[in-house]
Amino acid sequence: MALPARPDAGPALDERDRDQRVILYDVPWAQYESLLVVRGEKAGVRMTYLRGALELMSPAIDHEAIKKLVARLLEAYAEEAGLPLNGYGSWPLTSEPDESGLEPDECYILGPREKSRPDLAIEIAYSRGGLNKLEV
Repeated sequence: MALPARPDAGPALDERDRDQRVILYDVPWAQYESLLVVRGEKAGVRMTYLRGALELMSPAIDHEAIKKLVARLLEAYAEEAGLPLNGYGSWPLTSEPDESGLEPDECYILGPREKSRPDLAIEIAYSRGGLNKLEV
C-alpha cells in the first residue's frame, strides 16, 4: 500500500518517473543541426528529428536505471565471451538525406574503433508518446 504524499513532498512519484517530452513541428534540418552543435557533447535533453518534427526528451530516473542495467548486462556478456566491445554512450546518429536523427541510450562498436557509425544502438522504450524511433 502506498503512503499518501506529504504536501511538501513535491510532485507525485508517478509524475517524476515519466520521460518528459516536447515536440516542435516544421523545424528545418539546418536548425536541428545547429542545436546539436550548440549543445555539444554535454549530457541533458536528448533530441530526435524526423522530417521536420523535433522531439526534446528528458529521460526519467527509471529510464536511465533500465538503460544502465541493459548496458551493464551487455558489457558483462561481452567480457565473458571475449568480444571486443567499445561503448560510446548516447552517440548522435543523423542522416540528412532521410531528414532523421536520434540519440540512442547507448551505442557500441565491435572491434576497431575507426568507424563512423556504431554497430549496435540501444534505445529503451520506457514511456509512450513521442516520435516513432523505429522510423528514424
